Amino acid sequence: MLFSSLCILLFLSVTSLNIRNSMLTLYRNKKKEKEKFTDFNHIFKDNPSKLIISTPGGLFGFYFMGVSSFLKDNYDLSNYIFSGASAGAWNSLFLSLKADDKPFIDEMLKTDIKNTKSILKLEKKMKSLILKNYNESDFDLDKLYLGVTVLQRTQIKLCVYSDFTSLEDAIDCCIASSHIPFVTGGPFHLYRKRLSFDGGFFSYPYINITTPSLIIEQGIWDKPKEQDTNSNMTVISCSMESLFNLNNINFTLSELYYAGYNDSKKNKMTLDKIFLQNEI
Repeated sequence: MLFSSLCILLFLSVTSLNIRNSMLTLYRNKKKEKEKFTDFNHIFKDNPSKLIISTPGGLFGFYFMGVSSFLKDNYDLSNYIFSGASAGAWNSLFLSLKADDKPFIDEMLKTDIKNTKSILKLEKKMKSLILKNYNESDFDLDKLYLGVTVLQRTQIKLCVYSDFTSLEDAIDCCIASSHIPFVTGGPFHLYRKRLSFDGGFFSYPYINITTPSLIIEQGIWDKPKEQDTNSNMTVISCSMESLFNLNNINFTLSELYYAGYNDSKKNKMTLDKIFLQNEI
């Protein structure tokens, strides 16, 4: 099984490069199976909300951020909750930001990704920028639901966190949700005293309360083959490997972000049907 293999790989005495490649393979070929979810029905029974999901995607998360910026600029998201895992956890945190997001975006897009040593270094920079420019009141953290894979005794489980004690706690959860051993950091990562791994090891690492209004993912604008898709999505050539390997990329964070924003603009009619359907 996928998760048993994960645990075994952590203790194999092989080179870190071999482990890294093995973890990427596991992530790429993760098993599709039904999981047990945290029951949040009691929370939303009397106050239903609409849901936006952000999926894993490695560095493609900056494309997701461009999509999310367009959503925030053009639609009222006050009645939406946000759930994500891995890169999608960071994007969900970004969606929950109420204050001006330009200071964060401008600084992040200046990052020379090719000279960044690791994904973890990039995440720590994001954490530093967020804590420098914002405080807890700038976010709707009560709208945030982040999926993390956790090891409890001998079992690997999905935990969807929502009870964040501070802005830093929510950011640390994003880091935990993005942790792939030897790919985005070392072999282990602790969050709330639990061994934690990328939420993307589960096929649906999100709050399971309602059908999502929108899923922000790679291929978000894909259409049936008989339709022309070239005008609806910017083509950015990248493999699964390049989404995690900072030494083997041919794009910038700025290119990813603006591709996401501009593709959303091209597909505004589709988004209008989702976000304006109840407005008159």
